[in-house]
Amino acid sequence: MAACCATPAASPCAPSSPMRQPARPERDSATDPPSAAPAIAWGRERDGLQTRLTLRTTQPAVGKPLLVRLELRNTSRTVKRYDAQQAAVNHSLVIKGPEGGPVRYIAGDFQTAGNARTIKPGETVTLVAQLDVTRQYLLAQPGRYAIRFRGQRVAFGASPIPASNTLAISLGGGRLSPLQSILVRMLRVTPKGWRISLSGTAILFQHNRTALKRDVTTVQVWFSKKRLSAGATLGAGKDKRVVQHLGEHPLGYAYLTAPPEVRELWPQAKQKIQAQVNPGEENGPRTPQPP
Repeated sequence: MAACCATPAASPCAPSSPMRQPARPERDSATDPPSAAPAIAWGRERDGLQTRLTLRTTQPAVGKPLLVRLELRNTSRTVKRYDAQQAAVNHSLVIKGPEGGPVRYIAGDFQTAGNARTIKPGETVTLVAQLDVTRQYLLAQPGRYAIRFRGQRVAFGASPIPASNTLAISLGGGRLSPLQSILVRMLRVTPKGWRISLSGTAILFQHNRTALKRDVTTVQVWFSKKRLSAGATLGAGKDKRVVQHLGEHPLGYAYLTAPPEVRELWPQAKQKIQAQVNPGEENGPRTPQPP
């Protein structure tokens, strides 16, 4: 599988070459080593292919990485072709939370490039060796979660990749990371029609009036260890933005950039966002000490 290209930020994705296991019959639990996870059933077969999602984290808890592995096997008697370039990105998992509803996807949209690979009869390949679910989904509450790979449609010259088994996970108590804690607060003030996501150490608010990429309006909030000078700008030409200082946070100095049309689409964007970066400071940011 080819490497993923993320826009705007990187995310863990499937390895460039799938890990392969030699063709062999499935063994029973009496002879399989514990690492083979024999008790985890495979998903439903489709066109001679099955997928399996397994948990790699021993003690799942809120605020801690939640690692899963995704495998594909060929149960047919013929060589199959598959393209798994988006197996680890672009909302590839379906997750239900403790209350039974869908869990929010908080990663951005990713552009990927790849090509079809082959899998022999009886062969098993690892599509994603290690995916941290918490970097793409907001697992904010302890409790029971149901996670499965949603499957992928037919790619050119390749078979569809079927949906996986459903993985039941019990998430223990804990605290979200500082950035995800801010994101939870931001959800309270995000207007209808706007999408919020994480991109590295930045929070993005995006609004699209036409469904065309060129018409996306983006408000970006990010944190820096260094304080920028007053009047600092980012970008050039029509993409040039004045950097607006929001205050100081344990993550660093908080900044915001937004295009002019935000004044119409979300008039109080800066004030609303600023209050969530520094709760209780609706009247303005704290003045940080010089670095």
